[in-house]
Amino acid sequence: MVRQAERAEYASLQHLAHSIKGGAATLGLCGLAGVAKQLEDAASEGTPHPRLVELARTLEADHAELSRLLAQASDGHGAALKPLIDRQGRLGTRRVKVFDLCCDAGHLFEGWFASQEEFDAQSQADKIDCPLCGSVLVRRRPSASG
Repeated sequence: MVRQAERAEYASLQHLAHSIKGGAATLGLCGLAGVAKQLEDAASEGTPHPRLVELARTLEADHAELSRLLAQASDGHGAALKPLIDRQGRLGTRRVKVFDLCCDAGHLFEGWFASQEEFDAQSQADKIDCPLCGSVLVRRRPSASG
């Protein structure tokens, strides 16, 4: 994402930030969703390169921290996620299903859902789109976690 910001690839940054914003909001992570919204807005407005890079770095750092916390929570210490605290101090303890997904163009990505039923409903309503190309022809790939 930082590379895209450095190259001022506005359309792809806007799309990625929009996807992250939605996932973070679904999980109740308001701080992460807020940074993603700032990046999405900045990309749509053609904000100068230095601000895009700053926002992309912030978003990547927040994502890395969230990934670290999720890995800790799932390392055999129970199925429930430990409470996560976002930048605004809001706690979130939702359980999520992380599915490996693939679009019709072959792009691989993850999707986070409250349940298999939630994935099915969003998929049938074309509400899941590839963060790389925007395709809504998305399928779940087999994974070790089921």
